[in-house]
Amino acid sequence: MTKIEHSLSTMVEPAAVIDVPIGRRWRVAHTEAGWERRAELGIAALGLPCYGPRERVWVRHARRRERRDRALFRRYVFVAFDLDRDDWGAVLSVKGVTGLLCCDPRVPSCVPDAEINALRRAEQAGVFDTTVDGLTFRAGDAVQVEAGPFSGFIGEVRRADSKARVDILLASLGTVVLPVELVAKIELHESSAARGVGR
Repeated sequence: MTKIEHSLSTMVEPAAVIDVPIGRRWRVAHTEAGWERRAELGIAALGLPCYGPRERVWVRHARRRERRDRALFRRYVFVAFDLDRDDWGAVLSVKGVTGLLCCDPRVPSCVPDAEINALRRAEQAGVFDTTVDGLTFRAGDAVQVEAGPFSGFIGEVRRADSKARVDILLASLGTVVLPVELVAKIELHESSAARGVGR
């Protein structure tokens, strides 16, 4: 088992059971090497939500160094479908898709929404951009916590000395240290100031 397969296997939940509520759940599609983006487009053409996290890296090409975007999980993309209502078998006919990750041979494995949301926030925060030296946030930035026990709180960045973690001053709670993927930069409005941001 590769490191990526191990990472994905730790995110998946046990196979669905009969009494699972009806609704779309995130699954993992396996693709041919280098076909992640084309597989995403093909799945999206079916009307199904699809997400392939991207990373930005430096590559050397013709004696030059260039920034390139590539799949964070090579040969894997996430697709959401309802086992009972969607024609999810059509995913297997998309060019570039070679299968679906399954715990049970007949039931594609689920990935919790929280894991997908955390990946999206981390990508938007620049955590997967290795071409940029420096910080995702800077001291003084106004931010909102988007997940976890402080979800919904607005605060001010007090210290940001890592692309992974940030110290935030939350009104009436003091300073907390959070992973950057739980936080989003915002523009302050009067309504935010009224909540005592940074006080």
